[in-house]
Amino acid sequence: VNPLPVIDCPEYGPFCQGDPAIVFEETGVFTLNGDVVTGFDPVAAGDYTLVYTETNAFGCDNSCSFIIKVLPVPVILSQPESVAELYGYDITFSITADFATSIEWYGPDGLIMTDENVTTSVLSIEKITLNDVGEYYCKVINECGFLFSDTVYLEVLPWTQIIDLPSYLNGVSTYLDLIDCDVETIMSQLENELLALEFIKKVYVPGSITFCWNEAEGAKLYLKEDTWPTEFSVTGYPTLGTEMPIKAGWSIIPVWSSEPVYAQDIFEQLGNNLIIAVSINYNEVYWPQGNIHTLNYLEPGRAYLVKVNNEATVMWNTITVSHAIHHPDMTNTSIWPDPNITGNFHLISISTNAISDLSIGDYIGVFDKNGTIAGLTEVTDFSENILLIAFADDNYSGKINDLSNNGKMYFKVYKPSTGEVNNIQPLFSENMPNSDLFYTYGMSMIESINGEKASVEEVLNSTYYINIHPNPVENTTYLTSNKKIQSVKLLNVTGQEMMKLNIDDTHGELDLSRFKSGSYIVQIQFENGLIVTRQLIIK
Repeated sequence: VNPLPVIDCPEYGPFCQGDPAIVFEETGVFTLNGDVVTGFDPVAAGDYTLVYTETNAFGCDNSCSFIIKVLPVPVILSQPESVAELYGYDITFSITADFATSIEWYGPDGLIMTDENVTTSVLSIEKITLNDVGEYYCKVINECGFLFSDTVYLEVLPWTQIIDLPSYLNGVSTYLDLIDCDVETIMSQLENELLALEFIKKVYVPGSITFCWNEAEGAKLYLKEDTWPTEFSVTGYPTLGTEMPIKAGWSIIPVWSSEPVYAQDIFEQLGNNLIIAVSINYNEVYWPQGNIHTLNYLEPGRAYLVKVNNEATVMWNTITVSHAIHHPDMTNTSIWPDPNITGNFHLISISTNAISDLSIGDYIGVFDKNGTIAGLTEVTDFSENILLIAFADDNYSGKINDLSNNGKMYFKVYKPSTGEVNNIQPLFSENMPNSDLFYTYGMSMIESINGEKASVEEVLNSTYYINIHPNPVENTTYLTSNKKIQSVKLLNVTGQEMMKLNIDDTHGELDLSRFKSGSYIVQIQFENGLIVTRQLIIK
């Protein structure tokens, strides 16, 4: 019996897919899947079983089998994609790969993170900022090498803030670091609606020299008549921070918050340094010395007129307001017309002592020397001082009354329950900078009221002469007055309007021949807005 050859079973590999082919050096015979081979080409990953056979001089064969392992190279199945998202939002990049032992993520500043032994890897970035802008890619690695993913880009998009303009005079501001701060470009959205954009030290009117909107300042925006409500928008990034400087004296402060905040949280930071804060949009103030705190919320897009003794800083990282905000809207039911709202005003605090003899629903009005209304307020509460604002002409309103700096203000009380009007002589606090003389941004406090009662008729007759004759009338009656009459309405006893006639003169006539006999009301409106009523009998 001849011996079998003694063989040492070959060992090859492992190889990586794509490595160069090899030629076997042994003298025996190699077979793969029954086919004789002289070498091996690791073109595809997998385990390959080969048989090696040697034959000796006696013709005896001996065989062994062995495995050649071919390792796969990493393969990217899905590439990451570029992302464009708003500043402050969360984003993700993802990649899917086979045969990876690790996946490395790279960004603008180099290596970010490494995932081990995963098929899908996700890179998450929370609250993206401008520092995150740039190119991102992956390096997919295993024992056989690595490959890079596509390079993708993260774009951080700016925010757009819409600023609504509900009235003639609006306080406006932004919490964004503007991409384009040119006021002419921004205000071009308002086309023919804009009168002026007025900062404390700069003013832009259409056609004037433009300048850059300083985001640390708010402004007063005036609109042309009958163009509101409207809106405009600004674009930028919320990167102004939370620390805002306030200059000594008067300034118009912006709101550096994308949500409303509590006014108290901001103004309490100023302590006794704060003199007053005034809403430009609404009749609301935060006035510690005046004991009025009707300004409760600071809203994004609005601006507020603030006066402090010394330069200060406030922080805007305060609690935001989650509920809807409503501003009280006074419905004027007095005998006086609504005053014109302008950007030139004088603030008057009326103390609880001064209103203690009044009733809920009474009105206090302020007038110029000619009796033209400049402002009014209704008594709605006795627990806190009430605010009365006297308005005068500004640079854009045209003529509304004869109040001007150092001009005397006159005061009256109207009591709807009795129809009485009181000509009052207020006693003003000496602790306030002003009294009964009008000043732009002036501040006064009425401590008490001394009044001499007069009926509505007596007050009117002291300045307005009105005669309707004949009365009773059959066909035509005539009106004469010492003041120019703008229009006349004839109302029936239920208040229904039966006729309206534009007079625009100190006298006029009414043809009443088509109306039935009975009692009627003649409603006379003068050019300053005052409305007077008279009873008329048609026979």
